[in-house]
Amino acid sequence: MLRKEAERVADLTASVVLEQRPPLCRTLLPLHRLFQEFRRELEDHLEVQDNRLFPQLLDLEAAVSAGERSLPRTDDIPEALRLLKHGRIALTSVLDEMRELTHGFAAPPEACECYGELLDVLAAIQMEVASEMRLESMLFREAAELLELARRCEANEREYTGKLRAMHAM
Repeated sequence: MLRKEAERVADLTASVVLEQRPPLCRTLLPLHRLFQEFRRELEDHLEVQDNRLFPQLLDLEAAVSAGERSLPRTDDIPEALRLLKHGRIALTSVLDEMRELTHGFAAPPEACECYGELLDVLAAIQMEVASEMRLESMLFREAAELLELARRCEANEREYTGKLRAMHAM
């Protein structure tokens, strides 16, 4: 949903920037710049989620659940989590700046209809990002628990292997 709404904002921003005259253009140009920054941060954030973290967590969870002796590598998971935490800060910071610049995503009376729609979509995006951040907080806790479980499984496997070697050495 966030990607779709970000695309919608990009289209609306292009339309609104062309239609507005002073004094609104003093708000729109910085808003446009901030939105471009937000969009880059959002794409980076979603890329880390979709292509780095989620596939690794799913593979690890499946391996642990299946009781596999050889677990997939987990060394990139902490880095992906770190990147997501940094991305959360960047996303919320830019959204806060946009909210402040637009006085709470409120369209002034002289604004065109597209400008009001643009601000409504940005407000909806901010709410969606806040919701996603709550879900991510739960994901971070679950990922930490899964990593700990994987570490314990690996430690047990090393202990088991050590005992087998000792028995064969006798």
